[in-house]
Amino acid sequence: MIDWPKISVIVITYNQEDVIARTLDSLLGQECLYEICVSDDCSSDRTWEILQDYSRRNPGLFKLNRNNPNIGIFANEEQTWTMPSGDLVYRIAGDDECPKGYFASVISFMRTKGLDWKHDIFAVVGDCRTVYPDGSWKMCRSKTVERGFSPVKLKLRELMNDRSACFSRAVLDSYVPVSRGRSYVVEAAQDIQLEIFCPRFYYIPECGNIYYAELGVSARLDDELKQQRTDVFKFLEDFLNGQGIRLDRFDVNYVKFKTEYLKSGVDHSFLTFMKAVWYFLLSIDPSLGFEGLEFSRLFNSVKRKLVRR
Repeated sequence: MIDWPKISVIVITYNQEDVIARTLDSLLGQECLYEICVSDDCSSDRTWEILQDYSRRNPGLFKLNRNNPNIGIFANEEQTWTMPSGDLVYRIAGDDECPKGYFASVISFMRTKGLDWKHDIFAVVGDCRTVYPDGSWKMCRSKTVERGFSPVKLKLRELMNDRSACFSRAVLDSYVPVSRGRSYVVEAAQDIQLEIFCPRFYYIPECGNIYYAELGVSARLDDELKQQRTDVFKFLEDFLNGQGIRLDRFDVNYVKFKTEYLKSGVDHSFLTFMKAVWYFLLSIDPSLGFEGLEFSRLFNSVKRKLVRR
C-alpha cells in the first residue's frame, strides 16, 4: 500500500465573505488534503456562515475556530499554530489561492528526494505570484534557496517566499508566540519563524501561492498603526538576538533600510527616503550575486515615492 502524507492547511480570516470561497475552493481539489484549519477572528460579515456551510458540505475535513471577541491578526495567526495534526502544514491567508496541483508537485518532489515526511523535519518552497488590483502580476522566485544561504537572510530580503511552503508539522512546536494585542511591531518576528526553526529547505520551480496584493489588513492601516510598523525591524532584530541569531553587517544595514523606508511612508520626508536608499546600497551582499542586487525593487520603490509626491 502506498503511504501518503497528510497535509494540514491553516487559514486565518476576518471579514472576507467576498473572497474566502475562492481560497477554500483552491484547496479542495489538492492531493493529500487531510484537514483545513480555519481561525475566524470574529468576522462581522458572512465569513463565519460561509465557513460553516463548507464544513457541512465536506464532513470531517474542516476544523473551525471562531474568536469571540476579535483578538487581532497576530494573535489569530498564533491560534492557528495549535490546530493542525497532519504530517505537513501549508499556510494561506483567507484572500489568497493555492494553485491547482501544487500539493501533487510537492509530494512528487518529496518522493523523488526520498524525504521521510513522518520523521524528517524540512520545508519545500516554491514560487509566489503577486497579483495587483489593476490585474498586473509578478512572480516572486525562491530559487536562491538552492544555493545554501541562511534562510533568515533570504526571508529578510524577500529572496525566498514562504507563502508557498509545505513544512513538517513538528516545526510548529518550536514557534514562539510574540503577539502583543493589536500592535504591528511583532509582524516580521512572527513571520520569520519558519526560517528560524526549520533546519532544511528545498525548492521546486512551481507556483505555490497566489497572493492578491493591497487587499489585506496591512493595506488599510491608519497613521497610528503605520507608526507602530516603523519599529517592526528593531523588534525583529531583538527577537533574532534572543534566539541566538546574529545578523551580518549587510543584513544589519538591510534592517536599517527597511526601517527608514517605513518611516518615509509616515513622515513623507524625502531626506528619510534618501537615508533608506543609502542603507540599501550599504546592504548589498556580494555573496548573493545578481539576485542580491535587487535594483528592480529599489527602482520601483523610488518610482512609487515620486508618484506619491
